[in-house]
Amino acid sequence: MDDKPSVLGRIIFVLDSDPDFHQMIEQSEEDLKQGKIYTTGEIIEQIKQGKL
Repeated sequence: MDDKPSVLGRIIFVLDSDPDFHQMIEQSEEDLKQGKIYTTGEIIEQIKQGKL
């Protein structure tokens, strides 16, 4: 069996070790609790503006 981590495993490791990613997830969870919903277009615009 191959001991190399799978691509998915590597992605999970990178995301799990990124504090900025954790902050984004926490903010998203808080937004959902408050009933805030964003369209795909709004998210794309925020990415273009460097907000995400």
